[in-house]
Amino acid sequence: MQPFGEWVAKNLKYKKVATVGLDYAFGWETVGGFQRTFEEQGGQVDAEDLDAAQHHRLLSVHRPDPAATPTRCSPSSSDGWIAAVREAVRGVGAEGRRSRSSAAGRSPTSRCCRQMGDEALGVHHRRSTTPPALDNPANKKYAKAFEAKAGKIPSYYAETCYTNMRWIVEAIKAINGKVEDREALLGRSARRWSSRTSARGPVVIDKWGNPVQNIYVRKVERVGGQLQNSVIFTYPAVSQFWKYNPDEFLKQPLYTRDYPPCKHC
Repeated sequence: MQPFGEWVAKNLKYKKVATVGLDYAFGWETVGGFQRTFEEQGGQVDAEDLDAAQHHRLLSVHRPDPAATPTRCSPSSSDGWIAAVREAVRGVGAEGRRSRSSAAGRSPTSRCCRQMGDEALGVHHRRSTTPPALDNPANKKYAKAFEAKAGKIPSYYAETCYTNMRWIVEAIKAINGKVEDREALLGRSARRWSSRTSARGPVVIDKWGNPVQNIYVRKVERVGGQLQNSVIFTYPAVSQFWKYNPDEFLKQPLYTRDYPPCKHC
C-alpha cells in the first residue's frame, strides 16, 4: 500500500481521503502504509474508521453489508475513500455512486467484478498478485489453462495458491526431495527461491523471508462487455520497505490502530 498512497496523490490528485479498515493487522498495515506515503506527498487523511471488523467479521457466520461503513465515515470534504476491507463489493458500489473512489486491499477482485455493475467502473486499486488481464506470457498461459480447466477466470486466491505451491514444489526439487532436512528446505532452498516467469511477474525472497515483487495499480474498466481489472501502472520489485532504508524502517513503530496518527481527522 505504500506505493499506492504516493500514486493516488500524484495521479488522482486527491488532497483529502477517508479511510476504512478492519481493526487488526491487515487493516492497520493497509491503511498505515497508504497514509504514510499519501501524507508525504502533501495529502491528508481527514476521516478514518477502523471499526469495520464490527460489521464484517471474517471468522463469523455473520457477513453484514459493509456498505454502511464507508458511507458513514466519508465526509463530503474528502476527494475519495480508501477501503482496507476484504471483498467489499456492495461497499464499493454504495459509495461509488456518490463520489470518486479508490479501493484498496482485496476489492474489487475479478470475482467481485462479475457480481457488480457500472458502479465499479473507474475504481482504482493495487495488487501484487495477478489480474487475468496482465500482459505477460506466463500469465497468459496460466490464465488460459486455468479457465480451460475450471470454466472461469482465475481469482486472486487461485493465483496466490498456484504460485505458493509452485514455490514449495520447486524448493523440494532443489533438495532432491529430502524434505526431512528442514534446514535445507526452509533455511536454504525456500528462502533462495526466485522466479522470473511466475504469472504475477518476477518474484524473489529477501533476507527477511518476504517477497519482492511488482505492485500493479489497476482500474476497473469494461472490456468486451465485461468488467475487467486493467493494469495501468506498475511499480517494479517492491519490497516490504519499498523506497525506505530497511534499518531505519525497522526502527519505526509498527503500523497500528494509532500509528500513524490521524492528525487531520
